Amino acid sequence: MAATYKQFLAAPSSSLLADTAALHYVTTTTTFSGPTEIIKHLNALQKQVAKKKEEVFNIVDGQNVIVLEVDTGLGFQTGGGPYLPGLDDNFLSARDVYLPITHFVTFDEAGKILQIRLQWDQGSLLKQVEVIGKSGRNWPIRDSREQIAFIQSCIRTAGTGAPVAPSHNETVARNRTNSTNALRDPHASLRLFGPRDEIEAEPASVVSPYAGTSRPRQRSFTEILGDEPTSPSSGRRNMSPSKRGQGKNFQPSRIFDGQEHVEQPEEQPQPKNKRYIRPNPKKFSHFDFADGSDPQDAPPAGPIL
Repeated sequence: MAATYKQFLAAPSSSLLADTAALHYVTTTTTFSGPTEIIKHLNALQKQVAKKKEEVFNIVDGQNVIVLEVDTGLGFQTGGGPYLPGLDDNFLSARDVYLPITHFVTFDEAGKILQIRLQWDQGSLLKQVEVIGKSGRNWPIRDSREQIAFIQSCIRTAGTGAPVAPSHNETVARNRTNSTNALRDPHASLRLFGPRDEIEAEPASVVSPYAGTSRPRQRSFTEILGDEPTSPSSGRRNMSPSKRGQGKNFQPSRIFDGQEHVEQPEEQPQPKNKRYIRPNPKKFSHFDFADGSDPQDAPPAGPIL
């Protein structure tokens, strides 16, 4: 079965696929069903993404399933294909990436390929094409080449013990070369607030055994203010909160209809007709000034010289 799939990777052919074969890119949830669609997709993919490297470094063979770990190199040319669908070409122009891809291959009873599932680390891929920029260097994402080397180390030591982890000095040296921290200290952090579990795990403050001997007893607010409820029901709210629109149908009580004293507006007395006195026009004739038309007003003649 492994030889059949290696042959398919080298030269895809519909003769190696079952009638209900399917190809799934699990990381990007992309699917192609049927031998014709799969071969058509793989032929078109060669124009978009060129394979720089495809080396199988581990195979797990089961009854009708095999798992392959493949060291893969991809060169993006005209798009991201099923690996980075919908990503802007500015991030992908002339960009080569390397990452380990896990292949899960299922065969039918006739020995033909029934299903292929591909999975990879999308975070590491985005970091290589610099979608995750310098600010993502502190993110918990490992480089794909480190992942490939770690997988190969695990395979070499399989059955003989756990793989040798990198030493502390190597880790510090790598962090110092790759870190953009202004402090240049791998143990220093600019975090102001730690995780919640670290905060809760902090020990309680130490209290002196002599503390509290001379301090008075702490009193509650009810003892200080003196408004402690005296009955079980006194602590309840006296009034329920007002509801919206509760007074729109309110009407006054009609029990005392007809007995209420309705204040009548006081009528203002109408003023009596005022008497108007017409003055005598001759009474004020002494205020008239002479205009010279009357002969009596002529000045007397003076002596003749």
